[in-house]
Amino acid sequence: MTSNTLRWAVFVSGEGSNLQNVLDLEAAGALKNQVVIAVHADRECPGIARARNYKKAIFVESPKQAQFEDHLLEFLAENRIDRLLLLGYMRILKGSFLRRWAKPVINLHPSLLPRYPGLNAIDQALQAGDREIGVTLHEVVEQVDAGPILKQYRLEVVPGVSRDDIVMQVHQRERELVRDFLVELDSAIPH
Repeated sequence: MTSNTLRWAVFVSGEGSNLQNVLDLEAAGALKNQVVIAVHADRECPGIARARNYKKAIFVESPKQAQFEDHLLEFLAENRIDRLLLLGYMRILKGSFLRRWAKPVINLHPSLLPRYPGLNAIDQALQAGDREIGVTLHEVVEQVDAGPILKQYRLEVVPGVSRDDIVMQVHQRERELVRDFLVELDSAIPH
């Protein structure tokens, strides 16, 4: 790794399909100037099993634990992490953590922010009758899903398509968005 290599920690809470996408990109050599060093989850989950398969440093601890912030910051420092990528992380990072971390934190959200911040964004868009939905990568700030937008992909809602099919399409767009963002960022990093 060169001194210009970005060292990421990915935060997950569930299946980890977007994490798998990033791990596959890394394994294929598509990210020459970036590497996923560590993975954090708020509980044991399939995403952690995926990270173990790739021999990543793993930190599993609930934010409800008294020393959670201290432990997490120690873990990130030990692994010399530069940036955090929240992929299906179903927790809100506290302002105190963000202030202490003071490095980039990027979140993947399943809506065209600023519409539908928070939970159940896809269902909110469908209930509102939106003809277009999408996914957003944005910087994390103390207000939920309110940080600067880095990249968005749109998806047309086709009448008659089931909710489950729409959710699958959104997840596919998420993987494409994360891939394209990381590949573009990688090409911008000096070698």
